[in-house]
Amino acid sequence: MDHLLRQNNPLRVPKPTPLAYDVHDLNGKFLVKQGELFSTRLLQKMSRMAPPPNKKIRMRDHAVFGKDLLQAINKIPFHPLFSQNFSSSPFEKVLHEAGLPYWGIQALEYFKKMDPDTYWHSLRVFVLTAFMSLQFIKQQKRKLLVASMGPLHDIGKFSVPLKVLQKKTLLSLEERNHIRYHVFSGAVLLSYYQGTENPFGAKVALEHHERLDGSGYPFGILLSDPMVELIALCDVYDALISPRPYRNRAYDLRSGLEVLTEMAMDGTFSLDLVRFLIALHRQEKTDYKKLALSKEIRGLPPEKNYYGQMLS
Repeated sequence: MDHLLRQNNPLRVPKPTPLAYDVHDLNGKFLVKQGELFSTRLLQKMSRMAPPPNKKIRMRDHAVFGKDLLQAINKIPFHPLFSQNFSSSPFEKVLHEAGLPYWGIQALEYFKKMDPDTYWHSLRVFVLTAFMSLQFIKQQKRKLLVASMGPLHDIGKFSVPLKVLQKKTLLSLEERNHIRYHVFSGAVLLSYYQGTENPFGAKVALEHHERLDGSGYPFGILLSDPMVELIALCDVYDALISPRPYRNRAYDLRSGLEVLTEMAMDGTFSLDLVRFLIALHRQEKTDYKKLALSKEIRGLPPEKNYYGQMLS
C-alpha cells in the first residue's frame, strides 16, 4: 500500500453541523456551546485557543501505562501475535518512542478510572496501529504520528455520559446520537489541545468511523486518508474481539476476521489491510498480498448482540 506514503489529505467538514451538546475540556472548562456550528472555521478557532504545548511522556516510560501496555501485549489474543516481534525490534521502538502530552495522559487516566472498556480499547488500538504502521508506513515520524493517535482516537467519549457508554440494553435514538457525537467532540478537543502542531489528530477523531464506500458516519464521506483508515480498521477489529456491554461475549478471532473480510470484499475497508491482519494470525507466515479472501462463515459470532439496534 504505497499510497500510505502520500501527504495526508486535509480535514474536510463537508457540511457545517450544529453541535447537539456542549463541549468542555478535560478540566471542565467550557469550550463550545450547544448549537454552535461544527465547521472548519470552528476547528481553526479551537486551534488558536490551544494551551502552550507541554513535553510528551513516552507511554512505555509511564509507571502505570507502561505496565498496562505490557499486560495488553502479553494477553490473548495479542500475545501470539506480538510476543516474538517485541523485544529489541522496530515494533518495540515505535511503542517506546510514541509519547503523549500531559493532557493525553490525563484523558487515559480518566478512562482507566471511569470507563475501563474505553481505556483498554485505547491501549490495544495503540498496539495494533503501532505494529501495522511498520508494514504500511516507511517514514518514522509518520509511524509515530499514527501510533500516537491509537490512545486518543476516542478522546471524544469524554463528552458522552458514562451511563450511555456503558449501557447493556438497547439504545434510544438520542443515546445512539450521543455516542456518535464523540467524533465531533473529539475533533474539537484535539484541535484545542494540539493546535496547529498536529491537525491529523482532529482528522482521526472526526473520520475514524467513516468508510471507503461512504457507509460510515458522521458525514458518510468516502474515507480517503489511508492513515486514518489504518486506525479505523484497528478500532473495529479490537471492538469485535473485545468484551462490549451491548453483547453477551466478544467475537472469537475467526468470526471477527470474517466480519472484516466481508467488509473488505464489500469495499468498506482496504483489501490489503485486512489481508495483512489475517496473515498476522496464520501460523504459517505467508505473503499477505497472495492471501485469497472468502465470505465463507466458520466462526461463532456472539449469540446476543445489540450493536446497531435501537429501541423502537
